[in-house]
Amino acid sequence: MRRAIELLSIGKAADLLARVVRWSPVGRTLILHGAEGPSAKRFTGLTGRVDSVDNSGAIVISHANFETKEDGGACSLRLTPRHKGWTALSLMLVRIAVVAELVGIDGHARHTTIAMASIRLRRT
Repeated sequence: MRRAIELLSIGKAADLLARVVRWSPVGRTLILHGAEGPSAKRFTGLTGRVDSVDNSGAIVISHANFETKEDGGACSLRLTPRHKGWTALSLMLVRIAVVAELVGIDGHARHTTIAMASIRLRRT
């Protein structure tokens, strides 16, 4: 039953449509909304240009507006879809829940939260 729900989700439908039309979030501006948890203030309203989507489906953003000394030398933002059936390509149509991590040069997460991610409609 769980597998059927994943296959019939809006996220999966958006992913399939994005693949058909060859849409990608790479090069587009992503915005985080409604972050939750102890690090929420660091994440709410963060924006950045999507640099890549890796094989695991994580979205990687470098040089966003989060580079401050208190972020412990964070050099990128890694976003992973929070729920099965949702992917980076689902962003073509809807906001998605993500686990957001500010990642340091050493590859370790400095701060982590859960937030909603969306793509700005117009390319900037």
